[in-house]
Amino acid sequence: MKKNILFFAVFHLVLLAFCGLSVAYADNVHWSKQFPRPQASTKMSGATGMTDGNGAPNIKYALWHRGKLYMAGNWKVGVHPFDMTKRDANYTWNLWTWNKNEGYRPISWYHTARGGDGPSGVINTFCFLPDGRLVVGGDFGQLNNYHGHSYHRIKGLVVLDPKEPTANRWQPLVKSVQHNAPQGSVKSIAYDPQGNDLWVAGSFSGFRMDPNKREQNCYAVQRYSLTDKKWHIIPPGVRHGTIIHKIKVDTSTTPSTIYMAGRFATTGGNGEPVRDGGTGRYTEGFCAWKADEGWITFPKNHVDGKIGRKGVLRNAGDFAYRDSVNILDFLVDGKDIWIVGAFKEGTTNDGRPLRGVAKWDHEKEMWIDPTGKGGLGRDAYSIAKAADGKIYISGAFGGEKSGSHYDGFKNGDKAYMVACYDPKTNTWEEMGAGLGGYVMPECRLTVVGNDVFFVGTFKQVGRDAKKDGFESYYIARWNSQADFTKEVPALPDEDNPYTITFPDTDKSMIAGGLEHWSRNFVAPPRQKNRKSLQGPHTGMDRGVGTPSVKYMKWHDGALYFAGSWEVTMNERWFVWTYDPTNGWNRLGYKEKTKHEGFASIPEGLKWHDGKM
Repeated sequence: MKKNILFFAVFHLVLLAFCGLSVAYADNVHWSKQFPRPQASTKMSGATGMTDGNGAPNIKYALWHRGKLYMAGNWKVGVHPFDMTKRDANYTWNLWTWNKNEGYRPISWYHTARGGDGPSGVINTFCFLPDGRLVVGGDFGQLNNYHGHSYHRIKGLVVLDPKEPTANRWQPLVKSVQHNAPQGSVKSIAYDPQGNDLWVAGSFSGFRMDPNKREQNCYAVQRYSLTDKKWHIIPPGVRHGTIIHKIKVDTSTTPSTIYMAGRFATTGGNGEPVRDGGTGRYTEGFCAWKADEGWITFPKNHVDGKIGRKGVLRNAGDFAYRDSVNILDFLVDGKDIWIVGAFKEGTTNDGRPLRGVAKWDHEKEMWIDPTGKGGLGRDAYSIAKAADGKIYISGAFGGEKSGSHYDGFKNGDKAYMVACYDPKTNTWEEMGAGLGGYVMPECRLTVVGNDVFFVGTFKQVGRDAKKDGFESYYIARWNSQADFTKEVPALPDEDNPYTITFPDTDKSMIAGGLEHWSRNFVAPPRQKNRKSLQGPHTGMDRGVGTPSVKYMKWHDGALYFAGSWEVTMNERWFVWTYDPTNGWNRLGYKEKTKHEGFASIPEGLKWHDGKM
């Protein structure tokens, strides 16, 4: 009898486990199979995922815009930007698109030795302005136009103008970005249509109105007015951490409310905590600003500095962020405010755990656990709301580690890098078998309608692509309203996408007036046997050094020059001529031990009565 009871108990447990797995696998019908591993870097298409190339794509931000998925970060893709069939390990893309018909196409890229088109470095964020310009922010200091000008010391903020008539589509937003912190970067940007302002956030010290008055400094956030083309600061910015990971504009209020999240502890007043004699307020990792209210903190007036009280969050304690609280993304949904990131509960919080995700309780003025499961098992990177009202979160929770997986939810409930909350039923839903295939992953998301795109370091849907899932290389698509085994629902404008075209090779560097410039002085051929090959239809040979011209004068059919020019090795000209028939000729020079005429650097040249 006992054996029978034991048998039936084990049988029911196995049956329940099998049913649970069957439900999870059945939910995989909501995952698209559009993104299997490409056979090679040169064989990527709209029907494959992304290649490993020379390294997995490091994607910081993604956005669906007018028929294409835009992705920013840093991807050592290893293929030529103009010919995807050509392998070249030295190319890196940092802003690119995906479309089912076009596949993957770069917007910004660079080569280790040949320059590129766009900023050279990591792009963290971007946004489109109403006039069609694309603003890009990140970790970079150099900007290239492949057939145009290059810029240096631009400090992480540039703009691409597709309507620019010259080859210089990429330009600094302004001549001086005015944030001067060493190693600073732009991490998030947002546009406010009500104020026609561009909000810039990151890890910089901000423009100092008066360097002797620290309370007037603005840390980690600035506002650029597109109306008056000026920077405006909002002292004190954020303090004690001074990193803003994400900034967003809420236009449901007038004026707009600017929400900010990141790694910081205080704001308001002069930014300094009361215990240090300041007038700032504590607001761990999250705050807001409104023109008619000033700085808004969470809680409103927390000044005692005892971390953990009144719902103030505590340190991160996760593998990606081991120090302070880092709020990486947030969702403002009416009155509801959700945050995700790397953080855990304070010392009170009613004694309950709180990790990775939290929701603001306006009445209690504290962050609470919205999951009922103690939060997430690891850090979360993104949160967004779909058209059907469901809220999606992605991150490292449930991701792989050596030989096992991190907890999905803190209480042990399963969630593999992705989770979904349905406000209509107040339930948390598993998303099929989730995502996986990468140790210590990152995963971010963006939403278009009911479609949710996930990008990051994963290779498959499910724990094992052959058993409970399928390949999905660094990009995945989910739609809870679709059955991808039957059809692939259309995405907005995907068959008529907006495309940013690359300028032609003969595109001018300037807007007009080139017809007035001579085409006669092209670069001379390369020197041969240390002999210059310059002539009447070339410019001056760069030789050993660039010509330094002190003075020039046209006289009797020839142009006379005075200065210093080392034309070839050990041959320096001090006075020389150019005429349309004979080209370039020396008059005063020094060649090794031989010299003739004026043999030192002159300061000028003049003709008088036929004599020079």
